[in-house]
Amino acid sequence: MEKKKKMKRIIVVLCIVAAVLALLISGSIRKKVRQAEKKSSSVKTVKVTKGTIANTVTASGTLAEAKTADITIPSGITVKKVLVEEGDTVKRAMPWPRWI
Repeated sequence: MEKKKKMKRIIVVLCIVAAVLALLISGSIRKKVRQAEKKSSSVKTVKVTKGTIANTVTASGTLAEAKTADITIPSGITVKKVLVEEGDTVKRAMPWPRWI
């Protein structure tokens, strides 16, 4: 009978030791996981500064006017001054030449 009691005590002690070891190991693993999560989810901040953003777009193709118009000047009239320059947007009824 004495041997059975001793065996039961040894088994109980071994179970308690195994449970304590399992708790220690799981706690250690959780700590390492939290540390890894903190490292991977770190936030980087920078000071806001004012500046210019430069973007370059490179493309190939042909540029064409949306609308063109042919202009004819009656004979005997001399243009004194042109009031627009190449590339300017001209609207309807906008004066652009000065006649003599």
